Amino acid sequence: WSSDVCSSDLDEAEKLFGEVLELRRKVSGNEDRNTLGAMANLSATYQVQGEYAKAEPLQRELLATRTRIFGPEHSDTLESMQLLANTLSSEHKEADAEKLQRDAYEIQKRKLGPDHPDTMLAMGNLAATLKDDRKYAESKSLYDELLPIQRKVLGEDHFMTLSTRVALAEILAAQGDYAGAERSYRETKELDPKVLGPDHPRTIERLDEFAVVLAHEHKNKEADQVLNEALKMAEKSKIGTAVPNAWYGLATGAAVEGNRQLALDRLKKAFDLGYTDVETVRTDDEWKS
Repeated sequence: WSSDVCSSDLDEAEKLFGEVLELRRKVSGNEDRNTLGAMANLSATYQVQGEYAKAEPLQRELLATRTRIFGPEHSDTLESMQLLANTLSSEHKEADAEKLQRDAYEIQKRKLGPDHPDTMLAMGNLAATLKDDRKYAESKSLYDELLPIQRKVLGEDHFMTLSTRVALAEILAAQGDYAGAERSYRETKELDPKVLGPDHPRTIERLDEFAVVLAHEHKNKEADQVLNEALKMAEKSKIGTAVPNAWYGLATGAAVEGNRQLALDRLKKAFDLGYTDVETVRTDDEWKS
């Protein structure tokens, strides 16, 4: 999905894909390839909208059906594995997501080789899930293996190469190596607007992450400057979640700086503006002190 797709577009897509799936089921049956394609489209729309409770059962049905019809190593089956794994990861069911992604990665690597785009994608997905599950050593090992392949095949300025470099910076920060994380974020900071665009959610999110690292190093003045830069970019963004997410970043920065009341005021502002990821707040180490 494009980063400038608005909620009304997604609502319309959900309605359309739902109607198509219902028609396909009636006309062609549940196991027709076009029916399964419609199921994948609808479930992906649910996923993008954050409707994971709707996406998961549909994706489980899709995976089971494609596995039965095409076998476990068919490209359609592997696509279904990744779809379901992404939803499970978003639901913080990392163990279930990890198993699916390990299976998909091993199949892709064996069938296509390590340099194939599908193998790189599967490898990156697995590394990301391991990172989310705080298995930092294994995640970093996979990313370290993936990065030179991406640089060779995709180039330094490709968004997937950039994502891997940022993921490695995030791991350094999670492990408490803030100086190393700062160096990595500084190296990628100028690439984000160029590769993704200045109003892309990930560009803004990475500024917030960089600012939190600076706050950990007691570079509070620069941290505040970066956080406010992220907020200004979010206010220009067409993405509805950009501003509340930026306020959550401001709140987190204040929490790390030790300004508890300001952090709580900013967190309330984020929720008032529509921030909804309570699970992130609950599990965010920056709020546990």
